[in-house]
Amino acid sequence: MSPQSHSTDMRTNSAAPELHSPPSSLALTRRQWSELENRVEAAYPLEACGLLLGNRHGDCARVARVTEGRNLCGADGRERFELDPVHLLWAYEQAENGGDQILGLWHSHPDRPAKPSVADLHGADAAWSYLILSVNIEGAQAMRSWRIHEGRFMPEQLRVETDADSWPKRSAHSKFRS
Repeated sequence: MSPQSHSTDMRTNSAAPELHSPPSSLALTRRQWSELENRVEAAYPLEACGLLLGNRHGDCARVARVTEGRNLCGADGRERFELDPVHLLWAYEQAENGGDQILGLWHSHPDRPAKPSVADLHGADAAWSYLILSVNIEGAQAMRSWRIHEGRFMPEQLRVETDADSWPKRSAHSKFRS
């Protein structure tokens, strides 16, 4: 599947409907897009989950690293996920030590659309992006990004950039490199 420059249904390449929301976008590289597709396909039929790490530049969140965390739901992981808190604590520690910030969370929806569920809203942070991938037996079907605005999920522009070198560099004291 080839990434598009906006939130897209991978089967039809149709753009997500435009809704009024705060201006923001989430930028991934083509490699990260493929990495996410591979991770959700490998986890199918269970939900996969992880974090998006990087930096915000104005209204654009640029992903530097995609991490995968353990889904603690076990056999119930077909319908929901619970990100291992150890993974979350590790990411917060990295940010405190000068590494990449937590930009958001990604997870898959096996055999369901790439739209947030009621469960996804529970505990959601308005400062984060929520990247959801729809996957079925045939593979990844759609990838869409969402943000919380006025207590509900609103679509966020999903951008695919080919050259991460054009992004502003992290400071020299950064603990990790991409």
